[in-house]
Amino acid sequence: MANARPALDLGTPVHSFTISTETAKSNLVSFPKFLIDNSEAGRFGTIAAGDFKLLAGEHGKFLVFSATRYHDKYSATVRLKLDSPLAVDIFSPGQEANRDFNKRLEDYLLLSLQLFEESLRRDTLYMGFVPGSERTSRLAGKTKVTEKLFRGNMINIFLLFIILSTAMLLFLGWIGLGWIAPFIMTGVLLMVILSAGKIIAITSDWRITEEHPDVVVVEIHLDNNPVPEIFTQRGEALAALKQQIYDSMTHWNPNLTSSDIAAMFVKAGIRVTPEQIIVKRIDVYQMVKRAAEKFNMRVPAVVVTKNPMPNAAAMGFSRGLATMLITFGLLVQLERKEMDLVVGHELSHLRFGDPAVLFSVITAEYLFRVYVLVPNVDLFSYGTFPFLYILLIFWLIFFFAKFLEARADLESAYTLKDPQTLATSLKKIGFRRLLLDAGFIEGKQSTFGDWLAFDPHPPIGFRIRRLESLDMSNVPKHPFLRSVRDVLSGISSSTKKERS
Repeated sequence: MANARPALDLGTPVHSFTISTETAKSNLVSFPKFLIDNSEAGRFGTIAAGDFKLLAGEHGKFLVFSATRYHDKYSATVRLKLDSPLAVDIFSPGQEANRDFNKRLEDYLLLSLQLFEESLRRDTLYMGFVPGSERTSRLAGKTKVTEKLFRGNMINIFLLFIILSTAMLLFLGWIGLGWIAPFIMTGVLLMVILSAGKIIAITSDWRITEEHPDVVVVEIHLDNNPVPEIFTQRGEALAALKQQIYDSMTHWNPNLTSSDIAAMFVKAGIRVTPEQIIVKRIDVYQMVKRAAEKFNMRVPAVVVTKNPMPNAAAMGFSRGLATMLITFGLLVQLERKEMDLVVGHELSHLRFGDPAVLFSVITAEYLFRVYVLVPNVDLFSYGTFPFLYILLIFWLIFFFAKFLEARADLESAYTLKDPQTLATSLKKIGFRRLLLDAGFIEGKQSTFGDWLAFDPHPPIGFRIRRLESLDMSNVPKHPFLRSVRDVLSGISSSTKKERS
């Protein structure tokens, strides 16, 4: 890469876009080298890149490179301004803007930036708390069992029910009381589903309310100093620092700045500069409330978990018993508008009573198996057939859940009127899978194997491409039926692709 020199005037770009980043500007100067080192010998999917130059001018620092797409030889010069957000301009003298080229490049840069940010997280200390909620002033501990169990639209609960109900049926049948098992298990599952939202809300340390609506996220980049070592060496000091930051924001200075926090760290003997610190204050309650109003729903109970993975989940059998679970990782990695769309997806699950739908499906299968199949099908007494049957039921439940997830995507996109932002959210959440998927980088469809996976969600590539192609002027009357059709069409397209 060439030495820094004044930026070149490249004329008028044929296309421009920005990519949001959680990374401090001081760390973005490392992104060009990371991008080059992690490309496939300068190949970005179907785009060949080369002649990389690091340039500097009065308006900032830039990475400039040439790019050519393999199959149509479309060529362009790309300029990245190393700023937050990352600003990208595409120049192609004498040629029109190429929409597919622009899209492939934008996807690759966004996913690469997510990978770069993940590499920085290893050397980044995160502190988060709810001002006014004393329990959140402590350093994060282990994720609670309830948080692990009640996630993913409660699919874990349903699958656990299938396993336990089968084991109980076999045991009680062995002692001559098999007829009791269906009633016991159905009743237990119903009670758990009815109270799941309240259970997670009561047991969570991070309850978000109208009185305590904010979550404060403090990111401290430690410059190649691994976080586990800092915890080992300075664990007590870090605990005291978090308590000090919490007390300051809660009682004295709610607008504590990165300079204020840096001074606290230096005083404790940990040298950091304000440029290494990012402070975000997110009004989580109002975020959920705004989305709930768009869905004509009451605000569910809201909790934030300490899970570093970006995710959200809706729990509860009815709207009145519902809880919205948002992970700390989602607050760190996504922009506010992106969070809105993810929250909208989860509210769609609550609006249509998806937990109740799944409960009905699983209960119906269970009773059918107990009272019809087991007494009348001899194969249930032999070999591996019961195991294979349960495996098939698992897969069918996952497959049915794909329709619900596809409908939730559709509902969030149309209700909040922003499918592109929801697509970007999915890219950030699933960037690792997408970077390993050469088909997605090249703009291809999901494969048939992707559809066969034991996953309650449709393939993430399918979800993103579907959102990006939505016609906002043509709102479907029946989102679920539209989603069933889209999912089946996606599977059909994948089989045609593989046959060809």
